[in-house]
Amino acid sequence: MARKKIGVCRLTENEGKLVKSHIIPQAFTRPTISGAPLLQSTKGRGHLRRWTSWYDSSLVTRDGEDLLSEIDDLAVKELRRAKLVWSGWNFHLPREMVFGPMSADHGIRIVQNFNQEAVCLFFWSIAWRASVSKIPDMQNFSLPSQIEEKAKSAILKRRIDCAEMPVSLIQLSTKGEPHNHSPILDKKVTPTFGDLPEKTIPIARIYLDGLIAHLHLEPESFEGTNEHGLFLGESENITVTTISYEKSFQYENLLTVAFESYFGPLTSPNFS
Repeated sequence: MARKKIGVCRLTENEGKLVKSHIIPQAFTRPTISGAPLLQSTKGRGHLRRWTSWYDSSLVTRDGEDLLSEIDDLAVKELRRAKLVWSGWNFHLPREMVFGPMSADHGIRIVQNFNQEAVCLFFWSIAWRASVSKIPDMQNFSLPSQIEEKAKSAILKRRIDCAEMPVSLIQLSTKGEPHNHSPILDKKVTPTFGDLPEKTIPIARIYLDGLIAHLHLEPESFEGTNEHGLFLGESENITVTTISYEKSFQYENLLTVAFESYFGPLTSPNFS
């Protein structure tokens, strides 16, 4: 049996035996058929097949992993209870999920009685893990140092100020193929609205089990609160935007995976 590595926990900063720690909980990265591989697309590293989600054996000690597991367990239960992830649906779209359609493939959903702080902390904990991890699949993901420290402090306290670390959610409203997708850094444009000009905002994008979270890296760009609860912790209920799987980036990306698996890397600038 291999001896466990001794090192300094990136979370508690205490020295001890390091343990295997998943970046995204295994509860959200299980294949439809037990034992089957998961498709994984990692920006800059091509397309791979995995039999488990990413883990880092040099990240935390048992004490650190226990903190992360506590955050994960609470969020997993809450996201499944609220039917925000595919693994909470069973086989079909639950009857209790009501979408307000804006078009054939886009809509909104109001989620009530939801532990928003727990889910906000969960997504920032994933972002922290990905940012400090040294495994190759996370090499292109790095939070600004100040935000990374804020996320670490929130994990240690098991409390987070959602207003200082905004998170918005997008749900895939139809079920698709389970696959892994590493957290990525991205930008999104907020359109002109009234007296507010168009803005380009840097975000961290996290996908898991049919749910996308946008973690906003410049909270100062938001003024006041929104009565519709577009961000976690902003109001009593949370407004979740929805898009069908067939029209999502996830589906488009999976088509690219399948195409390149058979025919090699794409060269056409029109297929991305």
